[in-house]
Amino acid sequence: MANGGAAAPAVTPCGPPSLGASRGLGRDRQARRSRGRGGFSANHPGQVGSFVDGRLFGEDASNLTLTLGASDGVLVHGTIGLGKPAPDAYVALSMVSAHDADVFAVPVAADGTFEATLPRGEPYKAQIIEGGAGGGVATRSGDRVELAVTLVALGPPPQEVVDWIGAHAIALATTEAGHGFDDIAPIAPLIGDARIVGLGEATHGTCEFFQLKHRVVEYLVARQGFTVFAIEANQPECRALNDYVLHGTGDPRVGLDGISFWMWNTQEVLAMFEWMRAWNANPEHHNKIQFTGFDMQMSSIAYTSVAAYLTKVAPATCRSRRCDETATSRFSDRRQRARAYSSPVDRSCLPLHGGRADARVSCAVRSIRAFKRAQS
Repeated sequence: MANGGAAAPAVTPCGPPSLGASRGLGRDRQARRSRGRGGFSANHPGQVGSFVDGRLFGEDASNLTLTLGASDGVLVHGTIGLGKPAPDAYVALSMVSAHDADVFAVPVAADGTFEATLPRGEPYKAQIIEGGAGGGVATRSGDRVELAVTLVALGPPPQEVVDWIGAHAIALATTEAGHGFDDIAPIAPLIGDARIVGLGEATHGTCEFFQLKHRVVEYLVARQGFTVFAIEANQPECRALNDYVLHGTGDPRVGLDGISFWMWNTQEVLAMFEWMRAWNANPEHHNKIQFTGFDMQMSSIAYTSVAAYLTKVAPATCRSRRCDETATSRFSDRRQRARAYSSPVDRSCLPLHGGRADARVSCAVRSIRAFKRAQS
């Protein structure tokens, strides 16, 4: 790291910050970013951290200048307990917000403490990214936050844990679907008469976990009569995939890309959706399986659907509430929320709760309320 330089991590949309160094002294920090999508943040002792949200960089590296604040920040102080971090350890400090690059790499001192002055937010989170594993969350008290981070000790499991797993584990011949149910049938007593079965994974994106999830879904549908597969993904966007599963319409690759969750946009998950379609296409299978999402993190499709409905049933109300293509395009994805709050649009269509609400939903809800009042 350059003498006097700020800690300047490059923040990718789906991963922790990678450490780099900024150049220059004083409040203005200059950093370079190679091609690809990402953002930058910078922090320096005694100054308020700054960041630039994710953007797409072209072939040539681009220079960015981040101006660190002199006041109106929050002092975040943390302590790593229950263990000693490795030398040159770092933590990633972040706030819950509508931004995607307000993640700051902060060095950990030899005594296990770390400190940085960051923009205001709530709550603050810390995650060890170099020199160990662990994390913590805390809310601020005035202009200060005290974070306690538990260091996770990695090592062999206790022998009694190994013995218990050996005595209770169900051995499978393969993680891949399409190999019968003889080896997986012993999970039936674990399911019993449950109507909902939760399928998780220890890590996102691991091939074998998602292959096994496919195999369990295959068993639950074929042998236990389950008819709905639901995942943590945006509900409106998932309807296109359900149309493919039920009727064979659309392209499942496009559908998986459209739900904007990288951990679902894999070959293993695609294979599972193709199997669900094949199951439903078989006339001998009377119990059809459906697909849905049970999350709501973005509202592009939801807003478009509501705007289309209002345009049809109450065009005058919709025009007064900016429910048109221009308004829709202003809020095309969650990365544009922060920019929308300062854009010259109808302020009645902006959220009442800052970055924690979505302007599109707020505008649509108010439009529906106005329509109902007009009809009463």
